[in-house]
Amino acid sequence: MPVVAVNLATNVFGEIQRLVERRLYSTLEQFLEIAAFNQLALEGGSKPEDLIARGHRSAEPGVPSSVDKHDAGATRQRHSRGDGRQTTSVRSARPRKAPGVATKDAQALLSRVALTDGQTYPPPATTGARPPSERLWGQVNRLFPLKFACRWLVSANLGRSVWEAYEVISDRLAEDAASIGSLLEQVDIAHGRKRDELLATGLPRLGHLASRDRFLSQFIARTTRALEIYPGAICQYALATFDGDHLAITDKGLALAKLHSSVLDGDFTRATSTLSDDERSFFVHQVMDYVPGELRDLSAVLRAVVKDQATPDALTRAVRSSLPPEWTDIMVRTHVSGLIARLTEMAVLRRKWEGRNVRYEQGPDVQAFLARVEVIEHGHAD
Repeated sequence: MPVVAVNLATNVFGEIQRLVERRLYSTLEQFLEIAAFNQLALEGGSKPEDLIARGHRSAEPGVPSSVDKHDAGATRQRHSRGDGRQTTSVRSARPRKAPGVATKDAQALLSRVALTDGQTYPPPATTGARPPSERLWGQVNRLFPLKFACRWLVSANLGRSVWEAYEVISDRLAEDAASIGSLLEQVDIAHGRKRDELLATGLPRLGHLASRDRFLSQFIARTTRALEIYPGAICQYALATFDGDHLAITDKGLALAKLHSSVLDGDFTRATSTLSDDERSFFVHQVMDYVPGELRDLSAVLRAVVKDQATPDALTRAVRSSLPPEWTDIMVRTHVSGLIARLTEMAVLRRKWEGRNVRYEQGPDVQAFLARVEVIEHGHAD
């Protein structure tokens, strides 16, 4: 897939980022890709109102964007500005329907990723600590995709003696992840879930190739035309590692894969969260033991919230000094947003919404988390 570098004016970049922060687009990449599709449609003779009518936030004609389920069929309104120019805003007209996943297909997928006693698979790699300087990409906003990927990798390698090459499995992994994403999206819509309640967040969708590419590059790995591999979150969380071009689960990744999942092993239609208490606890301990860069940044966020610096602006100001000075404000906000999302899924932090405004609250385990961090930091100091 070609990679294009684009220079944008600061104000244009800021406007795009604000749309991403409002969750109208999942990433900056998605916005630019959709903009290209829309421009090509206009060059081909489509009218702007035609694009809007069939879902102008989709990278595929006629398929509304999977991350924009409340704005498909939106209408645009123009507003006069004091300088004589006009701006355009989008108002939702109707919620969209999720791409369908047939019951038999869902059952077949869940059967494929089921693990039972007595199954054989290649020996896992030994888990090792990640570099302290390593940071996750801010758009990694959920942990369940890592759980699914670990389970999928084990199930896809059953009966083998060597882990398969990434190039061989990547398309199948992305397709099954998209099936799970679309399946959970159907459940989200059926239950009328909003914001933090959504189970499908972070997963790709069927019929949306761009979301599959993002899932692979952010959570698993990005490969270049020169066959260079840039590991994603599954490696940065020490759950898997590359042996050449083969993606091997670590022993900790195998332990996560084996934990019971309310989504993958239970009745997913009744699931109220993607991670069980055991899985949340696993991720907390994984960060503590093997992901020092993530632990440092998560701790900075939690310490700020404990000091009541608990709004987005206050929190960003509080942790700014602990992040690279060369980062732009937008990079900082994106990174902090990802940290908050991962802490929320671990249930260490909670969001409290008042309309469109949010405050961050301590979860029940914040003090225990920070106390253990103090022990770790003191031990390193010694």
